[in-house]
Amino acid sequence: MNTIINRRIGTAIASVLITGSGLCFDNAVISGTSPTHNYQLVKKIPLGGEGGWDYLTLDSAARRLYITHSTRVIVLNVDTGLVVGEIGDTLGVHGVAIARELNRGFISNGLAATATIFD
Repeated sequence: MNTIINRRIGTAIASVLITGSGLCFDNAVISGTSPTHNYQLVKKIPLGGEGGWDYLTLDSAARRLYITHSTRVIVLNVDTGLVVGEIGDTLGVHGVAIARELNRGFISNGLAATATIFD
């Protein structure tokens, strides 16, 4: 019984999402407008390496960009574009969170089911 209810709820949610998406699309077509973005490529910084990439975290106060990459976090100086550090042994790293008031950062290590704390 629960399986049938779950399927019906799932179908109803999918229908709403599809309908909602269609309405948004129709509104854009009807109005004749398309979103304009003023993004420009400023600089490319090759990092290299094997494995997947995940989230970026910007610490605007310290001017550091934390780039998660497979089993490590690359730390980039956003002003110079230079790699200023690397935090290793972060198996399956997903993201970085900065707690400025604690002078600490936290890294989620998905494959190890652990967290790394750094300062």
